[in-house]
Amino acid sequence: MTLARAESATSDLLPVDLAEVACSVLDQMDERCRRRNLRVRAHLDEAPVTGDPLLLEQMIGNFVDNAVKYNLDEGVLDVRTGTTAAGAFVGVGNDGATLAPHEIPVLFEPFRRLTDRVGSTRGSGLGLSIVRAVAHTHHGDAAAAPRTGGGLTVTVTLPCAR
Repeated sequence: MTLARAESATSDLLPVDLAEVACSVLDQMDERCRRRNLRVRAHLDEAPVTGDPLLLEQMIGNFVDNAVKYNLDEGVLDVRTGTTAAGAFVGVGNDGATLAPHEIPVLFEPFRRLTDRVGSTRGSGLGLSIVRAVAHTHHGDAAAAPRTGGGLTVTVTLPCAR
């Protein structure tokens, strides 16, 4: 249902700072990060957008959750927000398995996970599908790139609030 809601037009458009949402999500994930001994590095600069606050929180929650879930124990969780000429962004990176660039598009497809992740019961394969759907609904986009040494960085860019 979340994926369907994320793909539909938003009706509750309000000013939202992605930095505040990311901070709230990190607070909610604090205990999970501590249990995994993750080093959290947050660089949360103002990132004003106009959108559905609940969907945007779900979006950031999903990709922070993925970054924690698929991180290495004692790994790094990087969360960044800010603005560029392209718009407001939120980016989340983690340490983890080494991914080839051709594997990245599969991560955004509903119910699809990479082979090394399928052996676990850690997810349904909807997390990044929801992230991209929410980004598209807000006239933005989501992209991912493998990190040198393993892991992934996912970045959502949305139009800045006027």
